[in-house]
Amino acid sequence: MNEKLKTIDQDFKKGLKPQGELINNILYRPLSYPFVLLSAKLKLSPNFITFLSFLSSILSAIFFGIGRVYLGALFFFLRQYFDCSDGALARITNNFSKFGAMFDAIGDGVGVLMVMLAITIEQYIRLGTSIVFLFLVLALLSNFLGLFYYYSVKSRYFKGLRAGQQNEKLSSKTEHNSLINFFGFDSESEVKLKFFEKNVEVLTPFPNIENLDLRNSENNEMTIEEKQQLFKKSFSYIPLLWSLMAGASQSTMITIIALFNRLDDILWFVLIIGWNLLVFPLTLIQYYAFKRFNARNNLI
Repeated sequence: MNEKLKTIDQDFKKGLKPQGELINNILYRPLSYPFVLLSAKLKLSPNFITFLSFLSSILSAIFFGIGRVYLGALFFFLRQYFDCSDGALARITNNFSKFGAMFDAIGDGVGVLMVMLAITIEQYIRLGTSIVFLFLVLALLSNFLGLFYYYSVKSRYFKGLRAGQQNEKLSSKTEHNSLINFFGFDSESEVKLKFFEKNVEVLTPFPNIENLDLRNSENNEMTIEEKQQLFKKSFSYIPLLWSLMAGASQSTMITIIALFNRLDDILWFVLIIGWNLLVFPLTLIQYYAFKRFNARNNLI
């Protein structure tokens, strides 16, 4: 690999979000990387890319609202595309700000709400039934539950990975209050989510490796660094799988359903019921991951 390709590869890895959402890492971030490189070369700011994401949400809502489903789906896809680009650009250029994190978070939430409301209003006008507004409320509650599950697991994972360390690494070099963290508004995945760490330990009790008697191949007690590596190797895929409950996956599913022109009962079934069915297999996977960890390390 020549030096130029090596630099590109390093920049791409730098732009990835640690423990980011699985669908973003598989689909949107690889697709957005050429745009991120171009934006860096043109010296565009991450906040400008966030503005493009919000503008795409507005256009998507307008097109969905007037029944232009395919254009609505296109701009909804671009919304997620730009949403992955602004953070990657910030990480590559080391251009972080508290305002940028807030703008990204609020713009993302308001943008999705506008699109969902536009879809609902279009259905109400076309079908003449107000029950679609009940479906909207239930879908938004389902979306919140998905975020709750995801950030609960992710916060416990990072607390376990840090093994009780008190000093947090804020790579964005900005302060994040608990309200921002509660809704997942942080710009970095490594930020500790204070609310969840204090209140949902019973829901996602990752092992406390700091207090475990773990042995290496030579039967010596592991150092804290070795314990952290073992923890990461054993559980890093857990928050990735739970990210399927989060916003990027739901946005992608809405786009796919729109492309099949099924913004009707299929949409509401998937968002309200289908999404929450994921809780059962994900909980089982996590349970057996913990059980396997305990068995391998003679902790049972």
